[in-house]
Amino acid sequence: MSKINDLFKSKVSVFLLIDAILVLAGLIVFIISNGTQGYVMLNAGWIIVAGVVALALVCCAAYAHISSRDKIWVTGIMFAALVLLCMSFGFTLIHRVDLAAALFTYDSANKLAWRAFTSGMVNVGINFLAALILSICAFIRPYKLSK
Repeated sequence: MSKINDLFKSKVSVFLLIDAILVLAGLIVFIISNGTQGYVMLNAGWIIVAGVVALALVCCAAYAHISSRDKIWVTGIMFAALVLLCMSFGFTLIHRVDLAAALFTYDSANKLAWRAFTSGMVNVGINFLAALILSICAFIRPYKLSK
């Protein structure tokens, strides 16, 4: 029980838990966006694997932060998760902007394409927010400096 109390005493751990929830939500929205019939992203399986690994790394960073506070390898875990989140962000953005070009140019009445586009943009926003929170976590000190 003391580990759970230690988890909520630190700002970094709380931010990492919020980030884990955002990564999970982004992964679910990515799967929904990719599941739209006719608008499947090529090689999306790798991005799903990257999202699962990023989620595991964020959870590992939260747990490691409780026990090892300011070690360089905890920051390394957060950096690896950040790289995977940015890869997912860029992949989804590239594929859904390509879809937006087709929507705005040729077929603006296609409801399936609009659903794929809007869910893809929600995924991009969630991944951006998760990457932003994770990068902020890397610069927050886990303890107060003594005078």
